Amino acid sequence: MDTGVSTSSGTVQLRATFANKDNALIPGAFARVRIPLGEPKPMLVVPASAIGNDQEGDYVLVTDANDVVARRAVVKGPLTASGCAIRSGLTAEDRVIVVGS
Repeated sequence: MDTGVSTSSGTVQLRATFANKDNALIPGAFARVRIPLGEPKPMLVVPASAIGNDQEGDYVLVTDANDVVARRAVVKGPLTASGCAIRSGLTAEDRVIVVGS
């Protein structure tokens, strides 16, 4: 078995041994596996539609106490069922503009 990364798909083929008492997996079956690389970190989640992108990178629009709009650079995290996690650039007190034009 080759353990390199496939350049066409970005996947790695690995072999693992684990209990399969209910025979849910059969020999030769394939599965997608996520392996956490550390402790989970709490992150803010915003709707993916609230995140813009330009030549400077990803951003969201926020409003201050006087309802003045400002651009805020953010670093995106993983996608979740309810939106996109934000690794940095926002605080829990920020008011993100979600819908508007």
